[in-house]
Amino acid sequence: MAPARLDVISAGDELRRERELRSLRDVLERIEGVAITYEETDIAPRPGVKSVPAMADTAIWLALSGGAARLGAVAIREWAAVQRGRRVRLTRGDEEIEIEGVIDPTAARLLEEFLGKDSP
Repeated sequence: MAPARLDVISAGDELRRERELRSLRDVLERIEGVAITYEETDIAPRPGVKSVPAMADTAIWLALSGGAARLGAVAIREWAAVQRGRRVRLTRGDEEIEIEGVIDPTAARLLEEFLGKDSP
């Protein structure tokens, strides 16, 4: 399977977004057949604060093999449902799917199909 870029979306709260991304990454890493690559970016120090630039996790690249697409979809769906307002966007090529909170069975099926297909 071609990898999909996975982003956690938060309303401008970068610390929360990174914390949530790491939480989701920890859940997904427990699944056999899941390979994760980290995407990082430089963070400049805040104005007026003496510190060196840092690195932050901005997204993860998720590759699933074998039957891991179903397990990955369930893990993402359950992770998003735990806390109100959790949003995840997955992108592969020109295709994109976004889920938030508790999703209905149709959206769950679309997520599983998205994770299970090869790149467009």
